[in-house]
Amino acid sequence: MGSVHLRKFNVTDKEMYKNSAKSQSERREEKRRKKRLHIEPLLEQFSKRKFIFVGDSGEEDPEVYAQLARKYPGQVIIMCSAPPPPPMYISNHFPYR
Repeated sequence: MGSVHLRKFNVTDKEMYKNSAKSQSERREEKRRKKRLHIEPLLEQFSKRKFIFVGDSGEEDPEVYAQLARKYPGQVIIMCSAPPPPPMYISNHFPYR
């Protein structure tokens, strides 16, 4: 067994609303860049470990995970991606807007 590395997420974080003027493709690339900046240091620091990436398809996870798997062959052993939950599910569990 190994360690688990999670990213802190704050539902009320203003960063989510900061880039509303950017185009959709710019926002997607920004998300991908941020994800890589969080994940790559772990892959480099723990170069002998194997990683399992878990995410959802609504946050660019499959694309980022595939790029990292190609860049760090042998370290990424599984990539799991599920569709994002429907908006109704989120709003029932997270009443913040």
